[in-house]
Amino acid sequence: PLCKVQKLNLGRGKIGWISFKYEKLPNFCYWWGSLFHDDKDCETWLSNKFSLPIESQEYSAWLRAP
Repeated sequence: PLCKVQKLNLGRGKIGWISFKYEKLPNFCYWWGSLFHDDKDCETWLSNKFSLPIESQEYSAWLRAP
């Protein structure tokens, strides 16, 4: 899966977080974060007979860079 956030050591005991955004995600599964299939081909989506709410996706549009 694509990395969403990463912990960053800022030194002197300080920790920060960096979030990632990606450009050009042609085939992307928002359920698994996979580049190898998209939402409509996802086994999770298909096995649940298309009944999973979009809100339960692990990834969403915030992952795409503007």
